[in-house]
Amino acid sequence: MDVSVYEAKTHLSRLIGDVEAGREITITRHGKPVARLVPAVDVEDGRVAAVDRLRALKRELGVKATPAEIRSWIDDGKKL
Repeated sequence: MDVSVYEAKTHLSRLIGDVEAGREITITRHGKPVARLVPAVDVEDGRVAAVDRLRALKRELGVKATPAEIRSWIDDGKKL
């Protein structure tokens, strides 16, 4: 759902209710997207999901690196 900045400001409480119900809202200025309202993700749940995705990708790509090596690559800005 797209709403203008004015509408977002005027109806923020209603929009937050929509987001709590699972809807994503794009806020536009002059018809161009400038922000999104999305349901908040519990930080710990987000970390667990990210780790699970990384493990699956590691298996899929056949990467034979330890988590510490992968972390080092990420810190160094290298790509797999």
